[in-house]
Amino acid sequence: MVTISALITTHGRPNWLERCVRSLQQAAKNTPDCSLRIRICLNGPDPETLPLLQALSRESDGSVEFLVLDDPVSPSRARNLLLSGMREEWAYFIDDDAFVPPTHFREFTRILRELPAATAVGGPNLLPERSGTVQAASDVVLTSLAGTYRSSARYRPRGSSWRQCREESLILCNLFIKAEALGPEAFPEEFICAEENAVLHELARRQLGIIYAPTLFNWHERRPSIAQLFVQTFKYGRGRAQFLLRYPEGVKLAQLLPSVGVLFTIHALVSFKLKGQRPDAWLVLCLVYFGICVLSSRRKGPWWSPFLFPVVHSGYGMGLIHGLLFKPRP
Repeated sequence: MVTISALITTHGRPNWLERCVRSLQQAAKNTPDCSLRIRICLNGPDPETLPLLQALSRESDGSVEFLVLDDPVSPSRARNLLLSGMREEWAYFIDDDAFVPPTHFREFTRILRELPAATAVGGPNLLPERSGTVQAASDVVLTSLAGTYRSSARYRPRGSSWRQCREESLILCNLFIKAEALGPEAFPEEFICAEENAVLHELARRQLGIIYAPTLFNWHERRPSIAQLFVQTFKYGRGRAQFLLRYPEGVKLAQLLPSVGVLFTIHALVSFKLKGQRPDAWLVLCLVYFGICVLSSRRKGPWWSPFLFPVVHSGYGMGLIHGLLFKPRP
C-alpha cells in the first residue's frame, strides 16, 4: 500500500480548489493500492473558501484536513506547515488551480514498482481544454524549446518513458517527494518562487533519484492575460535569482540568456538615444530571434503566439536582474 499526502495551499479560489480536491479523490478511488490524505492550508482570511473546506472535511471521514492561517505567509512557509503534520510515505504537491486525471495515482504506483529507489517523481502540467486564446498562446511559448528550453518538459511530455532529470524539468504543481527526504523546514521560506528547485537541487546533491515521467501529467491553468503572464515570468526570474545566489554552481547559460538580451536591448537603445548610433547588430539579432519564435510557433495556437516569446523572455530576464540586484523580501 502506497500512502500519499496531497498538500495544497490556497486562497480566494474555491471553485478551482474544489475541482482539484474532487479529482484527487477520484484518482485515489481508482487506485486500490493507494491511501490518500489531503491536507490544505488556507493562507489568510477567506470567508468564501472556509465553508467549502468545512464541507469537504465533513464528507471525507477524516481524509481531508485543513489549516487556517490568520495572517498570510509565503507559499514555502505554508508548505512547511503542511509537511509538519505528515504521516504518509509520499508528499504530493499540487496547486489549487491544477487537477489530475482519474488514473493519476495508478500511474504513480506503476512507476514506483519499476523504480522503488526513486525519491522524487514528477511530470508535466498540461493546458486544460477550453482554455482562452491568451492561455493557448502562452502554452505555445511554454512548451517550446525556444521558449523555456529544458523547462519545456514541465509543460509538455518529453519522451515516451521515465528518465532521470535535474531540477529544471520538474515543477511544484505536479510533484511527488518521499517524506523521509524532506525535513520539517524543507522549503526555503525566504524564496518568493522556485522553492522546489532548491529542494530538488539538495536531493540531487545527496545523489537521490529524481525522475521525470512524461505519462504522469496533470492539468494546470495558464495565466488568462498578457499582463499576468509577464508578472508570473518576472516572479520566476526573481525566484531563479534567489536560487543562483544560494547555489552558484547551479548556473546554466540558458537561464542567463534572457537577462543578456534585456541588457543588450537597453544598451542599444541608450547608444541610439545619446550617441545616435544605429543599432544594426541589435536589429539583426532581433530578426533572427523573431524568426526562431515564428518557427517555434508552428504548433497549434493563435497566429500571434510568436509575439508572446518576448513577453516571457523579457519578464524572466528583468526578474532575474532585479533579483540579483535587490534581495527580495521573505
